[in-house]
Amino acid sequence: MDNENRKSFGEFIAGRRRALGMTQREFADRLFVTGSAVSKWERGASYPDITLIRDICEILGVSEHELLTASEDVEARSAEKLAARYRRMARNYKIAQYVLYGGAAAAFVISDLASGGGLSWSLIAIASLLIAASLTLLPALAPERMGGVWAAGGFTLSLIMLYGVICLVNGGRWFAAAACYTLMPLSLLLLPYVLRRIPLPGCLSSRKGLLYIGVNTLLLLVLLLEECLRTGGDWFVPAALWVLFGLWLVLGPYVLRRVPLPEKLKGRKTLLYFGVSAALLLLSLGVMCLRAGQDWFLTAALGVLLGTAAVLLPFVMRQVPLPKELERHRAFVYLAVVTVLLSALIASCRPRYLWAEAYPLTAVGLLYPWLMLVCLRYIPLSRCLRASAACAVTALYIWLAPWAVDGIITANGWVSTAPYDPLRPYYVDFSDWVSAPALGGNIMVTIMLALALAAIILAALGVKNRARDKTPPEG
Repeated sequence: MDNENRKSFGEFIAGRRRALGMTQREFADRLFVTGSAVSKWERGASYPDITLIRDICEILGVSEHELLTASEDVEARSAEKLAARYRRMARNYKIAQYVLYGGAAAAFVISDLASGGGLSWSLIAIASLLIAASLTLLPALAPERMGGVWAAGGFTLSLIMLYGVICLVNGGRWFAAAACYTLMPLSLLLLPYVLRRIPLPGCLSSRKGLLYIGVNTLLLLVLLLEECLRTGGDWFVPAALWVLFGLWLVLGPYVLRRVPLPEKLKGRKTLLYFGVSAALLLLSLGVMCLRAGQDWFLTAALGVLLGTAAVLLPFVMRQVPLPKELERHRAFVYLAVVTVLLSALIASCRPRYLWAEAYPLTAVGLLYPWLMLVCLRYIPLSRCLRASAACAVTALYIWLAPWAVDGIITANGWVSTAPYDPLRPYYVDFSDWVSAPALGGNIMVTIMLALALAAIILAALGVKNRARDKTPPEG
């Protein structure tokens, strides 16, 4: 078997040597060995020294794999030829692009100069050529996997350059506007692809979404600023604040998930989101009020704070640590804050009717939740008795609250078409459940009777349980 391998090895060397037109002596001289050594290799009498393998491959024009296997690697040679052909095509493509764009630019310049007016339209034509070159030539010059990035960047820069050249040639003042209106949509479309391709520092490689949002937000603000300056307006600051407020409402949760936060804030991202939203809203309202020269900011701010507190204050109190003295009084704190904010809002809105109308009506409206808080939380009785008190208070409130409201309204000069009579508060006719007056009265009286009955039953259960607890055990 070894003799056959040596023989095929020798035949392969002899065949390649003859194909190249070399004698054994010429082959031996190039390897610095004797002719007899070459003869022994070709007859299969021996193998060449391993240190000569690379030189033999270079002289015969074969690979080491082909020499050791004593056969031509057709696939490898074909792939190498294809690669060489592709490299030649790429080189020729680049040369053709250089010649084409260079020749066109030279022709434009010569024609423009020949017209006797100096360089004018040729600059615009050359800038237009750069746009085409950015899409055809620039990707061929880019490193591997960066052709698209180079094309996107080159196209954007060449397009902006074209705007600048046209403005310089024609004396226009619209370059900044055109550049901003071009960068914004191109960034929205191309920046995700660019961010996936370009290498970024470690702190940004995992936050490409944040980088995308930040770049496009900055471009949008620059666009607004340019438009404001171009039109001579003074609306940039309020417009920018409203844009930031809207973007924060939509993208704030994502931003807070991706931005590194201190340990104290990591568990309070929702609280931080609503806090920033409220701050941006108040700042936007304040700027608008100052710009308009009006005095409604306090009312608007109190309205925002009241709405925010009414909805989010329970959540805020669960997130923010409270003093131990207030831990058991969260409901009291909530109602107190809402009451204070509502009172301040009324004071800022209608100063002429503070004591005469607005505050009394507000007091009637706030009386029920405060009574419920006292009944259910602070009366030192059993649960059944506290529930009984809550039902009784609710029934009394439904009965007397309209009477109080009616009295406040009539005391301030309003004429009531149907004065409320606490002795006969509703029109009741349990045989009529169709007409509107009877239906409303039947429902309200039924609710009050049900609440009164529930209060009596719960009170009886509470008294019974209390008596049972006080009874000493027998024996």
